[in-house]
Amino acid sequence: MSKGMKNNGFAGRLRATREARSMSASDLAKLLDVTPTAVWNWEKNDVVPRPDMLSSIAQVLGVTKEFLQNGEEVSSCLKTVSLEAMPLEDLMKAIEAKGFNVSVSPKSI
Repeated sequence: MSKGMKNNGFAGRLRATREARSMSASDLAKLLDVTPTAVWNWEKNDVVPRPDMLSSIAQVLGVTKEFLQNGEEVSSCLKTVSLEAMPLEDLMKAIEAKGFNVSVSPKSI
């Protein structure tokens, strides 16, 4: 991501961060359980989501809320996401957002 992203506004930072993660707007919408139109409004109309949704967006994209809101330097905001710390449901949504079918069955003993 470029240094100019700091002055890009919420919409620009959201889109650039999403694209840097090779994620489509539809992928992000699925992970957040919102409509693609909601993502489009955030990115194109500079509509800022509710605080709880902003936290979810930041978590999914691996950045802080402060970065999305204020444009802090990316290197200081990137977070490492541990798969072990991610709830199973979120992992399944992330995999499904990439076009895969996911199912869970009990382990055979």
